[in-house]
Amino acid sequence: MSELLVQPSSPSADGTILTVTPESAGWPYVGFEVIALRPEGQGPSFPPHKHDRDRPPAETLLEETCHHRFNPPHGFARQRVYTEERGLDESLTFGDRDCVLVPRGYHRLSVPPGYELYYLNVTAGPTRAWAVANDPDHEWTLVPQEQP
Repeated sequence: MSELLVQPSSPSADGTILTVTPESAGWPYVGFEVIALRPEGQGPSFPPHKHDRDRPPAETLLEETCHHRFNPPHGFARQRVYTEERGLDESLTFGDRDCVLVPRGYHRLSVPPGYELYYLNVTAGPTRAWAVANDPDHEWTLVPQEQP
């Protein structure tokens, strides 16, 4: 277990501070990330992605809960959770110390300018893998765009 002890570090380019997957920790089901989103709202949750089907290696079934902290503490953010056929399509606003459960479907969150969001993302599933499927309508944003 000592290899999981970490020292505080600066976020990587995508805002991730620490990732512990079931594979890296040797745990059967649970993984977590501590993530910091920069004030301009960029971070690891775009494009919208999901993990509600067990189809490894493309996607693994993972339940997800996020605990949020803001700087300054009166900050807020928005999250959208939706399924492909839109049987579930909800948007919610949350604040400091709120927890959000993602039951299924694609999900994405965004933070307004001027606020920093740090969140603890906890996932659990039946297999020791962490694979997500991006929303095909937004996957094009991952392709580097040519600059004029």
